[in-house]
Amino acid sequence: MTTQPTPPSTYILKQLHDVGLPEPVSWWPQTIGWKILLGIGLVLLSIWLYQQGRSWWTNRYRREALAVTESLDIRSPKFEYQVFVIIKRVMGYLNCADQAAYGEGFLQALYAYIPHDDSKMEPELADKWMLSLNSSKQALNMEEKQRIHQYCLHWIKEHQQSGAGA
Repeated sequence: MTTQPTPPSTYILKQLHDVGLPEPVSWWPQTIGWKILLGIGLVLLSIWLYQQGRSWWTNRYRREALAVTESLDIRSPKFEYQVFVIIKRVMGYLNCADQAAYGEGFLQALYAYIPHDDSKMEPELADKWMLSLNSSKQALNMEEKQRIHQYCLHWIKEHQQSGAGA
């Protein structure tokens, strides 16, 4: 019969001692300077996040107006009026006094929100747009509708809230 070998006797291991593990190294900074720097960084990050959130919240009307304007059908016979209503609602949101603007007063209020003179619509196209709101005989052609659509998209993206006394 075969027998299993016996493990070594304890007299061999008698003088051995377990080696202890070293203390773990802390990842937390040891000096006060790093803690101050971390605190300043967290404060600055909080301020930046607050400003980004506030900007996102205050520009939600702009995103909604862009989405509605981009979804309009240019071939629609009511396109001119629909764009007019969208722009007028945005202007009314910015300044309640602009809700009553129409015709030349509407165009002046519209331009007051754009800081650059080169961003104004051509006067002939603007006048024709205002006339098309009242008369079906003054309907705009597709190229003019496209230009008004592009201008209104640009205006919604670029207008300044403090432009017309808001």
